Amino acid sequence: MAKDRDAITDLIIYLQRFAQWAIALQRPDGLWSVFADEPALTPDTAGSAGIAAALALGAKHGWLDDQAKAAARKTLAGLQPHLDLQELAMENISTLSREVSFSPGRPGGVASALKTRMNDRKQKKRAAVPSRCDFDQ
Repeated sequence: MAKDRDAITDLIIYLQRFAQWAIALQRPDGLWSVFADEPALTPDTAGSAGIAAALALGAKHGWLDDQAKAAARKTLAGLQPHLDLQELAMENISTLSREVSFSPGRPGGVASALKTRMNDRKQKKRAAVPSRCDFDQ
């Protein structure tokens, strides 16, 4: 048992070191770049979500301080503008094509249908985005 406790303590220490490193490299928009130590590069939304999840869980379990919780919240805010685009990219295009082909009265064709769909999704997303995260509980 003592061996297990030592291993867990070592992991927590590693997590705390990782958190300090990651928080120092977080961009002003709340995300991390595709190469974390090169902030001028493109932001990595999936990687940023993973880092924020680790920070949030560490804070929730008491292994990390409030700075980690704040960084996770900052990432959540930074990801918001990207959520609609990701969902649209994952959407089944054939469904959208059927909507366009069976909607002859819709002016503008595909572009109009995409814009309408994106606006509808934005409205639904705004209603569904949590104001609090699980790590606040």
